[in-house]
Amino acid sequence: MHPASVRKFVGRANELRFLETIYAESDHKTCAVTGRRQIGKSSLLRKFCEGKRSFMVQFYNGSEEQNVEMLSLELSSFLGTDIKLDSFAAAVKQLMSITEEEKTVVVFDEYTYASASSPYIASGVQELTDWIVDRTESMIILCSSEMSTLEDEIDTYGMPLYGRFPARLKVGPLDLRETLGFHPEMEHMDALRLYLTLGGIPVYHSLANKDTYRGNIESCYLSQPALLSNEAMSIVNRELNDGDKYTRILDAIGNGATTIATIASKCDVSEQLAGMYLAHLSSIGVVKPLVPMAGANRREKRYAITDYLVSFYYGVIMRRENLIRNREAECYDDILPTISTQLGKSFEFLCRDFVGKAYGCDEVGSWWGTVESVSEDGIKEAVDADIDVVATKSSGKNRIDLFGECKFRTRKMGMSDLRTLESRVENLHGRFNPRLILFSASGFDEDLTEYAADSGMLLIDADVLFGDKPVPPL
Repeated sequence: MHPASVRKFVGRANELRFLETIYAESDHKTCAVTGRRQIGKSSLLRKFCEGKRSFMVQFYNGSEEQNVEMLSLELSSFLGTDIKLDSFAAAVKQLMSITEEEKTVVVFDEYTYASASSPYIASGVQELTDWIVDRTESMIILCSSEMSTLEDEIDTYGMPLYGRFPARLKVGPLDLRETLGFHPEMEHMDALRLYLTLGGIPVYHSLANKDTYRGNIESCYLSQPALLSNEAMSIVNRELNDGDKYTRILDAIGNGATTIATIASKCDVSEQLAGMYLAHLSSIGVVKPLVPMAGANRREKRYAITDYLVSFYYGVIMRRENLIRNREAECYDDILPTISTQLGKSFEFLCRDFVGKAYGCDEVGSWWGTVESVSEDGIKEAVDADIDVVATKSSGKNRIDLFGECKFRTRKMGMSDLRTLESRVENLHGRFNPRLILFSASGFDEDLTEYAADSGMLLIDADVLFGDKPVPPL
């Protein structure tokens, strides 16, 4: 899938504001822009350059000669005359002249491809950057999907670009509300389902052009050509070598394995090797270890697929692969229970992210362990249990511990859901200053709403998540 698939620019108000501030006010008009592939970096930079004199080139993952040829083509287009460069240094001289004569934004997209093709290119960019900063009103932006590589180039003492790009912009997924720009006719509940399926990647939402969740799942996954069916594996293969090994790890997690021991067993590899694969998947943002809170066992790391699109593929499409192959779009109703279960898992991650950002928490995670329960025969027994969201927030000497339950279902949450959460919190050991918080995609019944108003318990529904209602204060 190519970024050119994106036909509509949506969101990114904060990122554009950040770049505009540097362009208009900064004495040091440089910026390093990073983010994973297909996150929308190039679209963002093209949007920023609209209405400005700008020169933007996207480098190849190839030879120096290929990249110099690309510079020749872009400079020819910019200047309206045929330019044939013989070196990167010649391009630097041309750009010096361009940036001096009039304020210009220079964008080197996928810059690390160029710097990898020749040891001299970084020195040329250093010369151009110093010229722009010292002699002009222009701006230079370096952009790369190879985030650590670019950071090494600009943060390592002794490297040509060291200290020259203090302003950094890491482009992440769109938030839930921003993606509504792609789906103006879609009901909020379907838009929430779609976000939990695709995440905040603009190109995926541009492809999901139906007005219902069902319509998009049928067109993107269940019908031929299935536009997104292979994208999850492509993400891994683009970023990591030996993608099939990582596919086995993801398949194991999608099938319910959460610890290194169970993942290693399902994949028939050593725990050491499974841990290495998990670390690599974590480095590209596909898998993360859950943060154990409130006394959860920190030695027993639990892992989950946190990339929504990858999680949906391994949690739904891979699980029902034969049924989908045989019946295609007709099987939507048959796989709906699996979809609902998967969206419930992803909803928990959305709620954890929401709590961390909305309340500025110090730490956000989960709790898992055993609680005391009484069987129908009156026998006390220890049963496995978990708390979906656990977070801490400090303010001076005061600390608040948040404990939350998440429900992604069609019926509203009620008092029984609250009682379940209360019983689990009461079983925890240690000193806590608990504040309870409930998340429900479908809202809350009248009894629970009235109780929360009197007790100060926090209720978060879809309207709050979308930003249509204010976040309840702590």
